[in-house]
Amino acid sequence: MKTETNITYDDFGDEQKDVSTYFVVDDQKYFVSVSCIGINDGLNRFPFRIFTEFPQRLDYNVDKGSYGFGSIRLSYKLESGLKSSYVHLWRLMDFMNKEYTGISSQKLGKFYISGGVEEDTNPLNINFKEKVESNSNGQINILIPKLSSGNYSLKFNPFQNTWLDYYQENCKDS
Repeated sequence: MKTETNITYDDFGDEQKDVSTYFVVDDQKYFVSVSCIGINDGLNRFPFRIFTEFPQRLDYNVDKGSYGFGSIRLSYKLESGLKSSYVHLWRLMDFMNKEYTGISSQKLGKFYISGGVEEDTNPLNINFKEKVESNSNGQINILIPKLSSGNYSLKFNPFQNTWLDYYQENCKDS
């Protein structure tokens, strides 16, 4: 993982620091933030959130009958060889235009995943649990479908020292 600091100034001329942590797969930046969970939660949830915005729209189902959520079907493969698919939900409000009157096509390239929900079916949590139980490598490959055709491939290993260092640096009091 890499960390980047950008300095901007607010309307009063005061310095504002924006620190971003990310990794890169196939020239695509994936931003990472941490949720200070893990040891106190029995090591059953993946403690990171991953966000990116792709140049092409993703194959979301944003049917208004979906009770406030958009959804996308992800396929994944874990280091253990386990292959499956998973319906990932996204809040429909995050797809809305500024007036909240319709879907904004510019927002359909956004992708966000965390271990905070659907603990038993979420591929990040399943991967995390496998790592804890078997001390395996922990690599995961998630296929994120494009609207046009094909997939983006998010292949990474979240069990490197840089991830642990990032967690420990941000969750000292947890």
